[in-house]
Amino acid sequence: MALSRESAALLTRHGRFALSVTLFQVSIGLAAIATLLRRRSLWWLSLGVGAGAASALLVGLVARP
Repeated sequence: MALSRESAALLTRHGRFALSVTLFQVSIGLAAIATLLRRRSLWWLSLGVGAGAASALLVGLVARP
């Protein structure tokens, strides 16, 4: 029973980190597209997604498992 709870807690933490990595990758992709197309609005969007990724990372680091 204790291992099941610990496993569920670690899986939740893993999900937070996976979301953070995914958002960072999307942010990098958007920044690359913004550079190629010379669209400043896409660049700002990539910064916002990157900020969301950083906040998801902080939540994953700070939150208790």
